[in-house]
Amino acid sequence: MSDEELFRALKTEIDELGWNLIKHKGQAYRKVVLRQRLFPLYFKPFEVKSKSKNTWLVIPVAHSRKDADNSQFMLLCKLDSPEGIYWYSIGADYFTREADETISVLAPHMLRRMNERLNLHILKSEDLLVEFIKREPKNYMSYPPESKQFFHLVNGGIVLGEVVGRRWIHKTFIDDESFSKVNKMKGDRLISGQKRLESIKQLLDSSDNKAAVLEFIDSTFGSYKHEFKLE
Repeated sequence: MSDEELFRALKTEIDELGWNLIKHKGQAYRKVVLRQRLFPLYFKPFEVKSKSKNTWLVIPVAHSRKDADNSQFMLLCKLDSPEGIYWYSIGADYFTREADETISVLAPHMLRRMNERLNLHILKSEDLLVEFIKREPKNYMSYPPESKQFFHLVNGGIVLGEVVGRRWIHKTFIDDESFSKVNKMKGDRLISGQKRLESIKQLLDSSDNKAAVLEFIDSTFGSYKHEFKLE
């Protein structure tokens, strides 16, 4: 299946499922959202089947009371593979939450790395996915800007991935504590938020720094350099 066919199939099912969810569950969630004081609010996730018999995990979420009349459902399609469970969805703008033309792919290896490196001890892939969503992934940045490799901030660490066609494949995860070791190796201080991405870029800007980063990654994470190549 081409990227275009995959995108159309995902969007068709998301539109179809989203409409049905709003119709049947929107009013119940509305009452809870109007009473809520702290946001974002995540409701209990559940699975649904599409007409094509695909399994989707639904995560109802409200970012403010304004969402009481505009029910928000995050939908991710489940794909079993020998390596584990992949999760597919279409990309969306972080601020407007409007769909764009990209396909988001969460690889099982990335979720396992997050589980291990944050000592979460979560057993089910579905629960691990929900934990990832709750960590508010944001701030995509490629290096360099035209590169097919990207960094992605979440609370507690950084996701590294690769763009293949329309697919943004989230490949692996580095926790903040390990990243701080890279910074200390260069005499820098770990800074939160957007500064972390800028710090990574600075570390990679010179051949010496890149070699140091790769040396640290190779010694600390073993095969990591082969999982995500910084060329």
